[in-house]
Amino acid sequence: MKDTELYAHLLGLTSPWHVGHVDLDVKAQRVSVYAEHRRDTNFNCPECGLACPLHDHDEERSWRHLDSCQFETHLHARIPRVRCDEHGVRQARVPWAEPKSRFTVMFERFAIDVLRETDVLGATRILRISWDQAHHLMQRAVARGLARREQAPIKYVGIDEKAIAKRHRYATLLNDLEHGVVLEVVDGRTKESAKACLNSIPREQLERVEAFAMDMWPAYFHTVSRVVTDGARKVVFDRFHIVGHMNKALDIVRRRENRALLTDGDTRLVGTKYDFLRGADRLDDNLRQRLVSMRDAGLKTARAWSMKELIRGLWDCKSERRAREWWSTWYFWATHSRLPPVIKVAKMIQRHLPNVLSYFTHRITNAASEAINAVVRGLQKRAFGFRSLSNFRVAVLFRCGGLALYPATRFPDEPRRISSFFDRGQRGVVPPRIGCCPAAKRQGGGNARAAFGRAAGSPLLCSSAISVNGGAWSRVPTKKPREQRSASLASQCEVRFGADDIECRGVVFDDVDVANQLERG
Repeated sequence: MKDTELYAHLLGLTSPWHVGHVDLDVKAQRVSVYAEHRRDTNFNCPECGLACPLHDHDEERSWRHLDSCQFETHLHARIPRVRCDEHGVRQARVPWAEPKSRFTVMFERFAIDVLRETDVLGATRILRISWDQAHHLMQRAVARGLARREQAPIKYVGIDEKAIAKRHRYATLLNDLEHGVVLEVVDGRTKESAKACLNSIPREQLERVEAFAMDMWPAYFHTVSRVVTDGARKVVFDRFHIVGHMNKALDIVRRRENRALLTDGDTRLVGTKYDFLRGADRLDDNLRQRLVSMRDAGLKTARAWSMKELIRGLWDCKSERRAREWWSTWYFWATHSRLPPVIKVAKMIQRHLPNVLSYFTHRITNAASEAINAVVRGLQKRAFGFRSLSNFRVAVLFRCGGLALYPATRFPDEPRRISSFFDRGQRGVVPPRIGCCPAAKRQGGGNARAAFGRAAGSPLLCSSAISVNGGAWSRVPTKKPREQRSASLASQCEVRFGADDIECRGVVFDDVDVANQLERG
């Protein structure tokens, strides 16, 4: 096999593109591959997708490709420009790279895998690229994933803040609690920050959210109440933050009582801070006996600890009615405890009681947001902090956004990925020869045989139909007679006949047998 044929297969080049020649520089450990095309070739306009005549070529450009053994591989080509009657002169798209990228799609896919497994600096050493190039790859991947994000219903949303720098600098994180992913990251924890987060979700999708979990930060609550229809009733104040307020009140009581006891030489509370912060289910026998003895001795700290533990029982009630009865009893005890920190917390909870008891309607907490915060803390520690919020946002969405980060590959022998083609069709930006079949659009990228010709619950309609399994395209057999299949397919899908292929809105077929079936149908 010639070197030009070898690299044509490695790069996935098909007509009209081919490898003109290959240069090997052993000293520089570099392979340069030069791609060319036939002179009598028409290219599609990147705006409308219509075949247009060649106008001229841009200057030669190079793209970094996957290494050939230990040699860096660079692809060189002059990108053609086409003359479109509607849009004028436009630069045609090349099949091996995305627009405005200096890397091939295969290199970008590999780089994304490396960046997921290590930090940016480690990725630069493995990939032999600069830090700016690696970060730019992450930015492109995040932008690609956000553009592809489906507008599926979001059931529960969590809003939480995260410290990103010293001197009380925070960022607001908007999370999908059901799937455990970050939806958006915005600077600050003000009303404007919360509003920017909520506005990142389409209005129709935002109105379908059933509940919002958050702490008692006023900016978040007031923003959701104003932006979302009936938002005040959808807010659920997180139970763990409420118990956290009680823990702080307990610690204040302990410190005050400890100072009073030390004046008399009593050291019973010395070194007991973390003992009292433990839950009753985490106490060993010795510590439990000590707490019982302190309670019997009438220590204020022991009483405050008992109140802190009992408030946990609020969320164990079976219904909101039982919870209100339980709260009335606990609230009377707390407000008559003669412990100012506990009284303050009790009255604070009483002011927000409707949104505390809304837990019994939705049964959600902000635990998923706290788990995401733990991952974000690991990212901050690995990066030794972030210089700007934009870098922080890219890093969080890259690893916690649940996004489809990979660029689309269009190799002839490789299964076509659904993540880019369908989502582009939904956004109205239809690439040449690739659209979005309505039946496939309904089924999405799940484990369903729905590339075309199959609506929900209907049988396959084409003998050469396409199956969507794990996001890949593959042909599947059917048992329906050919005439019925082809007739049903032609009636369900918009088919356009070309010189060399057939285009169904969603899939391009280069199969003569399928063409014959469609013509008979």
